[in-house]
Amino acid sequence: MKAIDNNNLENIVPNIRTVIDRTGFEGWSVPTRTIPDHELVLILEGKGSFSVEGIEYPVRPGMLFYFYPDLVHSGRTCLDPPMHFLAVHFSFALTNYNDGNWTMDTESYRLPLEPVSQLQHSLKAQQALESLYKTFIEKREGYKWKLKILFQEFVYEALYDLNNPPKNYANISRVEKALNYINEHYTESISISQLCSMIKLSRGHFTKMFKSITNKTPVEYINQVRIEHSKDLLVTTSLHVKTIAVQTGFNDEFYFTRVFKQYEGCSPSQYRQGLLK
Repeated sequence: MKAIDNNNLENIVPNIRTVIDRTGFEGWSVPTRTIPDHELVLILEGKGSFSVEGIEYPVRPGMLFYFYPDLVHSGRTCLDPPMHFLAVHFSFALTNYNDGNWTMDTESYRLPLEPVSQLQHSLKAQQALESLYKTFIEKREGYKWKLKILFQEFVYEALYDLNNPPKNYANISRVEKALNYINEHYTESISISQLCSMIKLSRGHFTKMFKSITNKTPVEYINQVRIEHSKDLLVTTSLHVKTIAVQTGFNDEFYFTRVFKQYEGCSPSQYRQGLLK
């Protein structure tokens, strides 16, 4: 299958079939197969492997697998620890606009990605794919339009990473260590001084580098992680708002409500009521 030219990526119109957040379990595997659509798989953590055209590739964080139509592949997970990945199944059409007229290319293309690649700095691509997954699960009004936007952002960040390797990977790895800590300990009290000490960077240097990578200050990122988890609890449980605030790292219900409004434009109670209608 012919790869689309990078200059034509702006002309693709994607259709998102499904988005998956998968952690392997005993007996889980992908049987040897081909698929009629396209699939991108980003490895987050854990052990396992995918095989492509008979060649096995042990996974590691940041690996990106691209399974396009008729590409033979399979996969399996280990259990210590199990493989964890995000994946999106999609198809796309190639359009063109010229002199006031729209045309559609009827030839089949694949994205300009290899079946197996390694992202050196996968954070931005991962964030885009996580947003894609959340949008797919929540299915708010207009979500299909947003899915197309987030998918293109994910592909852009992946291609940018592959074509522009970071110049200072050591410092980026430090920030990613802080990000992993935040995501694992968001229910606890987290101070900026604590993060700086953990990765051995000054507060000013850490804050500047953190924002250059995530487009957020450390406090903004911590709050965002907590808000995303609180949204899950608001939808999947009947816990009181105060309890959810405590369980997601906010010691003050009123501060939690104020931050929630900043991110979601409504109070936690209004968010819950809106989704349960």
